[in-house]
Amino acid sequence: MAGKPKPKMPSSSKLKGKTKQKSTSFRTTVFLVLVPVALAALTAFYLDVPSRDRTIFDVVELEGRGKGVVARRDIEQGELIIKELPLLLVPTEISKDYLTTTYYNWTQSQKQTFLSLTYTPHEGDNITSTPTTSEELLALLEAIFRNNAVGLKLGWLGLFPRMARLNHACAGAFNVMKAELRVYAIKDIKKGEELLTTYIDSRKTREDRQKHLKSAYGFDCSLTNGYLEIRSVYNRFTRWMDGHIDGIEAIDLIHQYWSLSIAEGFWNERGQIAEEAAYVAAAHSDEEATREWSRLAYHWSTIERGSDSERAVRSKIIIANPKKHHMWGTRNQLNVGSPFEREKVKER
Repeated sequence: MAGKPKPKMPSSSKLKGKTKQKSTSFRTTVFLVLVPVALAALTAFYLDVPSRDRTIFDVVELEGRGKGVVARRDIEQGELIIKELPLLLVPTEISKDYLTTTYYNWTQSQKQTFLSLTYTPHEGDNITSTPTTSEELLALLEAIFRNNAVGLKLGWLGLFPRMARLNHACAGAFNVMKAELRVYAIKDIKKGEELLTTYIDSRKTREDRQKHLKSAYGFDCSLTNGYLEIRSVYNRFTRWMDGHIDGIEAIDLIHQYWSLSIAEGFWNERGQIAEEAAYVAAAHSDEEATREWSRLAYHWSTIERGSDSERAVRSKIIIANPKKHHMWGTRNQLNVGSPFEREKVKER
């Protein structure tokens, strides 16, 4: 393997979410994915909630947890739920008065939309919901933005008020976009179920995830043993990148990951996992496996992000010609194995 390039896996996206505390009571968990879509304009305000939203979900008060989003009707897997432009789009480095200047230039409707979002004060913060001075207003604006902004590519932050109503689920997933945000259902959702997503990068260590949730949002996330086992299997799979395991063992770990995710009802990241398996197959010049894993990546990426998403488009190219994969032949030739039958992994 000397002289071979070290593979670069597709990276997971990291988003910041909202602040409302998660209830410990049992309820149906519905996972959503937030999707990247490139737009020419990098600054735009989304002024009105489309009437389409009101046919899909309601924003309601949830006992002990503030506002949340519940399905108004049955929602099918892969259905587009939210399509939203940012109320505010800013670079990560801004002047101290940027938020207040922007706020004063907003319409009354935009101000009300922003101030309606929740926040979790940090220790030592002096924040009031009815500011009377410029300092108090800045503290309030910073707290709301800090807890609701989404990290985008190229060092930008965006605030999407409708997405910000989604509460946290420890085993959910979402990804970033440039300017337009899309939310898809990654499983069937029944009328009355709450729509949830995660506020953290699920590939970070458990300690890092817990620390981030506690410091940023003020609550803990109790992960199941099954979820922790899924993370452990994935961590072992990543050892292939450094040559510590061979391609056959790596694909075997992908199979283990997939079986555990079905058993635990862990719906997110399947498109990403299938694409990573295609990386392994391509590196070992296994043409059939590269094509089949790419088919699976395309199937789930279409559900999670839409057929025009970057991953879906990439996967479609590799399905047509596996040898176009940039990792093709960078490891020793090996038949690593194809995925499960697609009928099984489509199970809902």
